[in-house]
Amino acid sequence: MIDTLGDMADDPGAIELANIQGDEFARAARRRVPVDTGNLMDSIQHFGTVGTEVKADAIMIADAEYAGYVEYGTRFQRPQPYWRPAYGHVEDERRTLEQKIQRQMRRAISGGGWSPDYR
Repeated sequence: MIDTLGDMADDPGAIELANIQGDEFARAARRRVPVDTGNLMDSIQHFGTVGTEVKADAIMIADAEYAGYVEYGTRFQRPQPYWRPAYGHVEDERRTLEQKIQRQMRRAISGGGWSPDYR
C-alpha cells in the first residue's frame, strides 16, 4: 500500500510539518496493525516527503505484499483496518495543532503575548 498524507501541510514550514505527520502516521499504523510474524508492522514506514516549504505531502508505504488484504479483508478473512484509522488519528492531531496555533496567534495579536507551547 502506498498513500500520501496529501495537502495536510499547506503553510510555511510545510516540509517539516509533513515529516512530523508522516512519522506520527507510521507510529499510529504500527500500533494498530495486527501482528503475527511482525513483517507487516516492520513494512510500515514514512518513505519520505515531497513538496515545497509552502505545500508538502508525506509518502507512506506498507510494502508487505498482503498489506491490502489485512486492511480490507478478503472473502475468507475479515478486514483488520490499521491504515485508515491511523490516517484519522493524524488528521485529528493536525486539527488540534492548528487550533492551538490559531489560539496562540489570536492571543499574540490581541496583546496577550506569545507562548510557544503549540506541541
